[in-house]
Amino acid sequence: MKIYFAGAIYGGREKLKTYIKIQKFLESLGHEFLTKHVTGVGMATEETEFRKTPRESFARNLSLMAQADCLIAEITLPSLGVGYEIAYALHTRKIPVLALFEKDKKHQVSAMMRGNTLPNYQILGYEEGELKATIKNFLSKLRNFKFQIPISK
Repeated sequence: MKIYFAGAIYGGREKLKTYIKIQKFLESLGHEFLTKHVTGVGMATEETEFRKTPRESFARNLSLMAQADCLIAEITLPSLGVGYEIAYALHTRKIPVLALFEKDKKHQVSAMMRGNTLPNYQILGYEEGELKATIKNFLSKLRNFKFQIPISK
């Protein structure tokens, strides 16, 4: 599958190690990680991202989203951009979304995110040791969703 991963860049980089862990895990399962600019693996993310104009970032992200079969977001750090990407994935692309946050930081996560009941949206708190299993469980259920999703071969 082609996976669009969303995580804070301008909102803070405190979760970067988690982002990289998620990228490596998804790639180890054979999935295509579309948003390597979020993790910076193989590039200087902040330097590269801060040089882009907002329009360049927007165009790149929508182009990547157009290829995605699903979106996985780490939302522990509040980010307007990540919120926008989630809304775009749900309402425009209509692809499944998994939003993850650290269980002990639930108070940081918007009520709009926690209260969303759309059938193609799942939000889960995690502890470090259960992150991989949580993601794997989400991915294994994608083919059983009640709506059409364009799973890549």
